[in-house]
Amino acid sequence: MADLYQKFKAGIEKAEKATGKTLYKPFVATRTGTLDPVTDTTTPALEITGKAITESYTAAEIDGDLIKSTDYKMTALVPDLSAPIAIGDIIEGARVHNLDYQPADPTEAIAVTLQMRRV
Repeated sequence: MADLYQKFKAGIEKAEKATGKTLYKPFVATRTGTLDPVTDTTTPALEITGKAITESYTAAEIDGDLIKSTDYKMTALVPDLSAPIAIGDIIEGARVHNLDYQPADPTEAIAVTLQMRRV
């Protein structure tokens, strides 16, 4: 996985150099603490740091129901995340509405694509 990660990073750096823009930008995701009514304990809030490429959905991807016109996607390399991202996490005023690890097992994934919905 380390070799694949390095290839992805090199590709990102090459694209940034070609465009003269920073494409892979840092972010902070927040997860609120939750109360377990059975044990009467609260899980602590969590901040997750990482970097991601942000892009809009194409007109063909937007169906108005599952993907809305204001939704956008963020793709991050899993090794660059301080902890796994979860549905419901908040990043810059938008909520993680859906996510897709590639491959599907988060413990072996190299990348995760997040569907973001503005709150």
